[in-house]
Amino acid sequence: MKIFLLALLSLIAVLVNFNTLLTFFLILLFLILSILNKRYFNAKNITLLIVIFLAFFIRSGYIQNNNHSIFYNDKKYHEVEIVDNISINGDFLKTVGYISDEKVIINYKINSEKEKQYFKNSFLGGTLYTEGTIDDIKEKKNYYSFNSKEYNNNQGIFKVYSIEKIIAIEDEQYSSIYRKIQSFRLKFIKNIESNIKFNKSGYFEALIYGDKSNMFNDYIESYRELGISHLLAISGLHIATLVSLLYIFLRYFNISDFIIESILFITLPLYNILTGLQPSTLRASFMVILYIIFRKKISSLSSLLLTFMILLLVNPLYIFHIGFQYSFLVTFSLIMSEPCININNNYVIKLFKISFISYIAGVPISLANFYTLSFISIFSNVIFVPYFTIIIFPLILISYINFLISVDLFNYVFVPVLNTVFYISDYLEGFFLKVANYIHIGKQENLLIYILTFFIFLFLIFLNKRNYKKSSIILIILILILGSTRLYSEDKFEKLTITNRSVYFVKKNKTSYLVNTSNNFQEYYKDFRKKDKSYDIMREYDNILRYEGIYYIDYLIISKKNSRDIGYARNLIGTDKIKNLIVLKNIEEDDKIKEIINIAKFKNINVNFLDKGIYKINDIAFNVDNDKIILSYNGKKYDIS
Repeated sequence: MKIFLLALLSLIAVLVNFNTLLTFFLILLFLILSILNKRYFNAKNITLLIVIFLAFFIRSGYIQNNNHSIFYNDKKYHEVEIVDNISINGDFLKTVGYISDEKVIINYKINSEKEKQYFKNSFLGGTLYTEGTIDDIKEKKNYYSFNSKEYNNNQGIFKVYSIEKIIAIEDEQYSSIYRKIQSFRLKFIKNIESNIKFNKSGYFEALIYGDKSNMFNDYIESYRELGISHLLAISGLHIATLVSLLYIFLRYFNISDFIIESILFITLPLYNILTGLQPSTLRASFMVILYIIFRKKISSLSSLLLTFMILLLVNPLYIFHIGFQYSFLVTFSLIMSEPCININNNYVIKLFKISFISYIAGVPISLANFYTLSFISIFSNVIFVPYFTIIIFPLILISYINFLISVDLFNYVFVPVLNTVFYISDYLEGFFLKVANYIHIGKQENLLIYILTFFIFLFLIFLNKRNYKKSSIILIILILILGSTRLYSEDKFEKLTITNRSVYFVKKNKTSYLVNTSNNFQEYYKDFRKKDKSYDIMREYDNILRYEGIYYIDYLIISKKNSRDIGYARNLIGTDKIKNLIVLKNIEEDDKIKEIINIAKFKNINVNFLDKGIYKINDIAFNVDNDKIILSYNGKKYDIS
């Protein structure tokens, strides 16, 4: 309990500078636990608590005050160091680099096929001498959009540098040893891209070096839907498997534990640098290192909490990293639930308990960030976690080592095995996807998330005490809290920008209205400027539905006939995202509009037409005058033509 109180106090000290409401709840928890554990509060321990609080409070205050850019927005000459993997789509290059030790997002418009091939195949990092413009990261366009600015600011990235001219390039030239080590990651990734001719090569980059940029979006989306996307990110699971394989291999040659631990002590920090210093990887590696340092005399919980404090002291902004939150919250819940997990020796039942506890512990984070829940992940993890841990990840590691030794050996021996293993994985994935279904909860207030977290921990406490009656009552309360979110719906009128076109979203008394739809960007280029990956605005509408906690739009209103304004209506209607279609009378004879109407009728969607006049649809009034529509909402009028 003593180490837990110290970790809790360190968290409070950090959050004082960032989140007042959560700090209040944690202080309340700290006081309750302190009263219940008075024996810990002698003069020595009180002094330690004060020192810990001040250390973390001062550190987080310092980071907060210095978490800003050293640059003003300008246009001039800059030297840029690039050690990260480069994303190229058509003639657009994007990566992360350093200017004068500050991390910035790098954008560049490629000028020729030759230049594109150089950056795609030959560039292995280095220093670029450039002219360009430094700007702030843009605010999010729409209310439901991912806040890229806030996310990057919490990672210490504040500026976007748009390169306009590259004067010279010095390949593999860096200003520090740390960046030189980082650059090896890029070399290894490029080696995989160039030489592994295997349609699942993206798994090698993701599982070994933590880079998912070359994985197909369909794979990533499927894993997310099944609640197993953590398997594609290097985490404690992968570190534990890696350490276990290393122990097994070295012990086979009668190498002592001391030498094995010394190797781990050196290689784990280097591997963390190569994988991008991800919080989940750091957490697992630090726990192993602490285990080694204390010669196995430290408990898993103490190791976890000490790691939490070390990482938080190094970088208090980790607290905003979703990977950090998931990693520590789920691991903490699993360690505290060991009595419940180990009560039964059946391996399958243990897996189910681990999956269930991991799922329920992660519910607050999922709701706060993704606004959805998917119960299928409880079952999919029972299958995929052991399949990845025992088969896929070890096989990828072993085959990759053989690839580094002999490409021919890899192609002739390992590729057929990998194909078989991934065929089974794809089959299982397809099976679970047939029954996967998201529950759209919607964006919730932080207070509700904190209340849910409190009841989830109560549930786990009673579950571990085998008080199934109380744990069942708490579970029912949790379900009722989640169900109650459907009772309240915030009214809103929002002008959205989707692919540079104006779209209106209105919600009144739980009824939703969408005025026009925009359309996907059209690809016109046939040369090197042609994009490899096209953006589908279905993501925009999926995000709206998840944010609002709904599954469809009640009324789609078509007021224009330009494809750029209404072209995506066909897709929304065809995928059952629309319940009613309303079209202005004066455009119904247009061929594009007729096509939309025919699709709606085929899908048995009600189609109505608005002529000149004033119409009231539920609680919203529309004044139609030729091609002009005035919407009356909460006493105000809006031109939504």
